[in-house]
Amino acid sequence: MAMDTEDSDLYPTSGVRLRFVCGEVTEGGVSATYTASLFTASECFEYAAVLSSDGECTLEATGPAAAPALERKLRTLATIIARQDGWPRRVLRWRATPVAK
Repeated sequence: MAMDTEDSDLYPTSGVRLRFVCGEVTEGGVSATYTASLFTASECFEYAAVLSSDGECTLEATGPAAAPALERKLRTLATIIARQDGWPRRVLRWRATPVAK
């Protein structure tokens, strides 16, 4: 998806920015749904994420998918969130990307 002016401060000048926003936590806190976003300098990729307290996670692109290397960064953060105690309402992280030679 092209740059959204509402979230323009989330588009990094380098690397990628990863954002998870909690939508719903199941009764008993066994799993939670999140809207996950991956921001590059010029694009945003949106995902529906289901995270389980056992560390499992599923990601499904809700539009165009990011490149596999970028999607792995999103999946890694999803796994870290799932293994924490409790479900944070919002998580925002920046990650470097390798420089092409």
